Amino acid sequence: MQGTKTELNIYVALLLVFNLFDAVMGSGLVQTLFRYTILIWSFAYYIKTVANFQKEPAVVKALSIFYPSLAVYGIIAFVDGKTLYALTTPIVPLNYFYKTSWSLLPIFAFYNFAKKGLLTKQFMLKWVYVFVVVATISYYFGMLHALEKHEGEEEATNNGGYIIVSLLPMFIFLKDRSKQQYLLITGALLLAFLSMKRGSVLVGLVAVTIYFYYLFRNSKKSRKIQVFVALVVAALGVFYVYDRLSTTSEYFQERVEDTMEGETSGRDFIQGFLIDYYMTQYTPTEQLVGRGGNATLDVLGQFAHNDWIELGINQGLLGMLLYLFFWISFVKLLMKRHVPPEVKTALAMIFVIYFLMTFFSMSYSGYTLYASMVLGYGIAVACDAGKAKKKYLLGLK
Repeated sequence: MQGTKTELNIYVALLLVFNLFDAVMGSGLVQTLFRYTILIWSFAYYIKTVANFQKEPAVVKALSIFYPSLAVYGIIAFVDGKTLYALTTPIVPLNYFYKTSWSLLPIFAFYNFAKKGLLTKQFMLKWVYVFVVVATISYYFGMLHALEKHEGEEEATNNGGYIIVSLLPMFIFLKDRSKQQYLLITGALLLAFLSMKRGSVLVGLVAVTIYFYYLFRNSKKSRKIQVFVALVVAALGVFYVYDRLSTTSEYFQERVEDTMEGETSGRDFIQGFLIDYYMTQYTPTEQLVGRGGNATLDVLGQFAHNDWIELGINQGLLGMLLYLFFWISFVKLLMKRHVPPEVKTALAMIFVIYFLMTFFSMSYSGYTLYASMVLGYGIAVACDAGKAKKKYLLGLK
């Protein structure tokens, strides 16, 4: 683990190949080998970060503490060996450890690559179109899998919408290629709408609003009119897509009507039940430390679809507090001065996407390669860690 540009390229390539194999072929021996090679590699960077714990910024410290609190519970669940069920889908004992490690460990790797000056804005721009292609393929096969589960139906909700939305923060760095930037952002929003996933549409729209705010605030007076026109065109485009889907897609109409009527796909019942169970059935010790990884499945046979409730059931008040500490440190990161505007904007977009997801999806186990890369890079630049900010400033010349 020397930390070279070649190593970074191989690491990213492995992640992309795994994502492709996983999307197209599902689980298998090759995917398992890729998966654990990447996890072990990423874990080495986590250890490297922890070894330098005292010197790391608060948000890295918070994440360094939060991750092992998940991993330990995942290992305990694996040793216990109990297979649980999400409705009728079996969830293997290693699931909790794997999904949280896969989500969070790459952030440490990318943070360390950025500190060494290897992961740069220019590096991401060289890969961005490859990322778009791989994410779109994942989205496409996600739709096929969703339709397989709803046999006989022509439309279904596609969780791949979240994958596409997670690309948005990276598009910020295309500011010198404005036409390409607008095209990619428009395409991402379109796919988010077509995913029929209300959560991905919501976080996508909020993230794009932050993007336009950044553009307007940091543009010269002569360009503000251009930005305003682009905003109007984007708004009209969103309205057109909404109107078109409303008139051509019965499923989309149903999703809109459900939203207007406050229908939450059963989440109100699930979350209400779990909160009541926590308050009335848990002992004081269980309220403090929870019942273990994926305990929501043991209690109800369903995930909570809310990070805070999921953590309360699984890891108790202690888990929720560690998670809160991470988000508070993230807010403080966004409040730092002398952070390059485009970096701060990319971080703000990640913040709103993944913080909003904590209330209706699974955020801490849902960081994609694309979001992890921007987050690790953004933290390093914002906190002036290693060579990251110096490399960023040199890239502006």
